[in-house]
Amino acid sequence: MDKRQTKRIDKVNGQYLEGIQCGMVLGLVERWERDNLKGNFRRWMLASLNNAWYYFNKRN
Repeated sequence: MDKRQTKRIDKVNGQYLEGIQCGMVLGLVERWERDNLKGNFRRWMLASLNNAWYYFNKRN
């Protein structure tokens, strides 16, 4: 793991934690998106959130 990357992630979060786990998770997700799905995962996540929000508001 690149230490500069973890430090950058900590600054974005505004918290100076060790950031090793957070950096590893974010790095894995980014690599997974870039290599396999080319950003489809993010679109799918946003669509799922929008659908959940829509049904929640429709029910109430």
